[in-house]
Amino acid sequence: MPGDEETTGAPAPLPTRRDPQAGRRPEDIAVGAVVFGARLGVRAGRVAIIPFRVAGRMVGTSRVERATGALGSDGKTASAQGRALVETAVDRTLAGPLPEAVAEKLVEHHVVERIVADVMQQIDLDALVTEVLANERTREQFERALANPALERLAVSAVDSRLTGEVADRLLSSPQVRAALARQTTSMAGALVGTVRDRLRQLDARLLPRESPDPDLHYGGIATRALAITIDALLAQLAVLVLGGVIALVASLAGGLGSNWLVDAGLGIGWFIVVAAYFVFFWTLAGETPGMILMRLHVTDARGELPSFPRSAVRFVGLILSIIPLFAGFLPVLFDARRRGLADFLAGTTVRAEH
Repeated sequence: MPGDEETTGAPAPLPTRRDPQAGRRPEDIAVGAVVFGARLGVRAGRVAIIPFRVAGRMVGTSRVERATGALGSDGKTASAQGRALVETAVDRTLAGPLPEAVAEKLVEHHVVERIVADVMQQIDLDALVTEVLANERTREQFERALANPALERLAVSAVDSRLTGEVADRLLSSPQVRAALARQTTSMAGALVGTVRDRLRQLDARLLPRESPDPDLHYGGIATRALAITIDALLAQLAVLVLGGVIALVASLAGGLGSNWLVDAGLGIGWFIVVAAYFVFFWTLAGETPGMILMRLHVTDARGELPSFPRSAVRFVGLILSIIPLFAGFLPVLFDARRRGLADFLAGTTVRAEH
């Protein structure tokens, strides 16, 4: 109408031509329904919270804060009481028979052993130890620990400890430790004997500078042979003392041997027999006595074989004859090319040196 245009002051929109099918599709109808429902829900929510907003303004902020503080205090008190109750329950449980019962069950069912067995099966202990020992850092740490003066002080203070003494006794009683100590002692003794033997052979070479007539053979000189016969004399004398002690002990049961020329003669003959048996026994069966073994000397006949029993007996007689005139029977060793003494000339033997 013309009156409406004058009232609004704006021309009315021109009518547009609409599609009669627009807005009638099912998809458009569904979207329109969703939008309408959302707007209706927002308006309903605003209306619903009006009572709460009014109640909040009536109560005031201070009351809310006091109520909140009261609730927090009650919650804190309840938490402390609950903690106290839990602690009391735990104390009563630990003070009761439950821990012992659990421990008995663990032992009864071998729980710890099973766990350890499972762990050990999963771990290659030998490989782990080998890897640790082969580690360069492990070796450095071990050397650093040995170089630490505190370790020495600890060892000195531990000597007076009874526990350390017991541990040391157990370690020393171990077969492995004894075997290691025996090997160490043997190696040290062997090194000492080897050093002495080498020095004596150098002295032999100086006393007889000429070369041996047999390039492939080496003969024992006077220095090495002197030390060998000294060791053998001591061992033979020890055998005489042991045998004499046994005889004296047996004779004491019968009233003793007494003292007369017959007993003295018997003791002298016994001494000669024991010493002779010592040398003849070793020369015949092995071609060397214990003293000769240390000096690496060997007695052979002219064919390079072990001397027979008669030859060994003749050699012992020659040894006694060499000693009686102030060891003069050993002087030919200094001049003979094969370094033979009086006993060797009588028995047809030589003393060879092993290198």
